[in-house]
Amino acid sequence: MTTALLLPPSTPACDDRAVGRAVGRVLIASGLCFGSANMVQWSVMSGLAPLHRGVLGISWLIAVGVFITVLMRLRGSSAPGASRAAGWSRLAVLALATSVLGLAAISAVQRDWSLMRWASCISPCLYGLAWAIASVRGAGPMAAVFAAAAFAAVAAVGLLLGTPAQYLAAACGLALFALLPGLWLSRAGRF
Repeated sequence: MTTALLLPPSTPACDDRAVGRAVGRVLIASGLCFGSANMVQWSVMSGLAPLHRGVLGISWLIAVGVFITVLMRLRGSSAPGASRAAGWSRLAVLALATSVLGLAAISAVQRDWSLMRWASCISPCLYGLAWAIASVRGAGPMAAVFAAAAFAAVAAVGLLLGTPAQYLAAACGLALFALLPGLWLSRAGRF
């Protein structure tokens, strides 16, 4: 996520623009991987794609696998700031996975798996928090705009909960607060 922008560089050789570019690549990967998984979810749930619902779990496993592979390749690259951006992103993935597993545990105890629909709200919430902190820490006013977009996505997904459109809203949100800023950061390194 954007958390790599929050901390000062660990070495003088690692400037803010290099970290920003690395974060941009992570955001692009996140937006594409998880946006695609949400689009698969929407197309199957809406009936647009005549696939068995078992595809849904597989699509998320593929998305997570591709994203983790991108993080590992980024961390192993010699690009300045890449290791730092990948490290913080792994922590964000861990926070997301822990939250989803927590929802799954609550669902199992209550025997109400409809609670898992709320998992779509976790990612934009984490992005909103990261962008808000980045904004406060001096990443610029665009970070506040992306935080607002992420929190708006949480509201949109929450309002559409239980409908196929919730996944479309989540995919559009990822495009707004992950993919677009990622494209910008990967080129410019800052806003």
